[in-house]
Amino acid sequence: MQFVARPVHVEAWQWDPGSTELPPDWMRDAMRAGRMWIERGGARRLWVRNASDGHGPSDNLVAHPGDWVVRTTITGRLAVVRQAEFPALFASLHGSPRARHGVDA
Repeated sequence: MQFVARPVHVEAWQWDPGSTELPPDWMRDAMRAGRMWIERGGARRLWVRNASDGHGPSDNLVAHPGDWVVRTTITGRLAVVRQAEFPALFASLHGSPRARHGVDA
C-alpha cells in the first residue's frame, strides 16, 4: 500500500546562538519545561528533548547553528531539521525562505 502525507502546518525557528531576536513563545515554553536547552561551554548547540508518551522512546536531538527547530501544531512534537534540508521540506507562508514562524509543509 502507498500513502500520501497530508499537509501539516508547523512552526519553525532557525537556531542562531548569536541572534538577539527573541525566540517564539512555544520555544521559550519548551525551555522553561526542560524540553530544550543550550549546551554550556561554548559549543553553541541547542538540545531538544521529546519526552516519551508511552508510544516510543524519548529522544534528544541536537541543533547546530543554522539548523531549524520545528514544532508541529497538531501534536506539539519537536524536531530538528538541518539547514540544507529545510527548503526541500517546507515552504514559507510568508514568502521568505528565512521566515521564522508558520511554515507550511
